[in-house]
Amino acid sequence: MSRAPTTRMGLLEVRGRRDVAARGARLLRAKREVLSAELMRLVRQVVEGRTRLDAALREAVEALE
Repeated sequence: MSRAPTTRMGLLEVRGRRDVAARGARLLRAKREVLSAELMRLVRQVVEGRTRLDAALREAVEALE
């Protein structure tokens, strides 16, 4: 990465890039939180489905006995 010139314009450019990077980081954190919440929702659905499946299998085994 090249160094910015040590002028006022160079400083303003560096600040601008820093601000863009900070906004990008916030956006990525927000996306990560949304994806994590969606993943947890899907995991809950899978666990609930597995619980229902186990109950149905138990009933089937009892019916066969």
